[in-house]
Amino acid sequence: MVARSRVGFALSLALLVSACGMKENMEQADREIERFHAYYDKQDYAAIWRTTSGEFRKITKEKEFEKLLAAVRTKLGAVKKAEQAGWQANTTNGVSTVVINTKTAFEKGEGIETFTYVKQDSGLKLLGYNINSAALIYN
Repeated sequence: MVARSRVGFALSLALLVSACGMKENMEQADREIERFHAYYDKQDYAAIWRTTSGEFRKITKEKEFEKLLAAVRTKLGAVKKAEQAGWQANTTNGVSTVVINTKTAFEKGEGIETFTYVKQDSGLKLLGYNINSAALIYN
């Protein structure tokens, strides 16, 4: 009976620690998105690049990423307001990721941005970025 209680306590403690880590990751991701938008508005795409993960850099070349962000900035303009529209947090094999969707109002239209972050060391690094906006087509 005592052994069961200890196992139950250990599992409860593990869940509590996991939930605290998830909350911390979500708060960090929100700060990273604010920083992303601040760099985007300043058109400092190199600063955004410095926040990306090694995995991101293996798939995307820096100049291509900067061209993408510049094209989005030309079509949509600066960020006016962004609010969280959904999120997902996951830890698999010791790798923690956070995906946050934001409904973002730009100067020339709206879009849904998806930011995927991976926990590395004590911070989060951008693992993926996607924007879905009809204004990218018709502006």
